Amino acid sequence: LRELQRCANLDPHSSLVQAEVAIAHIATEDYYTAMDASAFAATSAKTSDESNGALLLLWRACSYQCQEKARYSAWSDFAESVEHALSAEVAKDPASIDVAISDQILWLAEMCSTGAKESSEQYVAARLAQLSRTLRGLIMDTQPPDRRVGEVRTLTAKGFGFVYHASGSYFFHATSLSQ
Repeated sequence: LRELQRCANLDPHSSLVQAEVAIAHIATEDYYTAMDASAFAATSAKTSDESNGALLLLWRACSYQCQEKARYSAWSDFAESVEHALSAEVAKDPASIDVAISDQILWLAEMCSTGAKESSEQYVAARLAQLSRTLRGLIMDTQPPDRRVGEVRTLTAKGFGFVYHASGSYFFHATSLSQ
């Protein structure tokens, strides 16, 4: 990390160096700093691939941070993490949201909905419900409206399984995941 920061000082506008700094911060579980570094990398990117890669890092760091907060039902901190990611203007550009980024955002939107139901604080629950709507609005044009996030609970050795969601269970075969 120290060497990467030195590189960033030598070339402060290199999105690739900033992306590597973000990856290093993710590895050390410093997710807020990783979000900042990846947002900076996205804004200084010279190509759309660099920008998309940096945005994926931003939302991935946010997801890791939120997963940690959800594990302990720290829903207020969860909301702050999502708001921190959304504070990067580049994170809200629908033109730069690809499938991998929308997967991260969709998972976060589902978790915000879960937090809104589980939070005992009314203000936090309302905040999380609003964040869920905001996140879904970001990916509305990039995803089919019936797409849902579920949990795989049953998976056989032959690759058959079921994904469970609040609206029901869905049968799948592992080969359909790679298509």
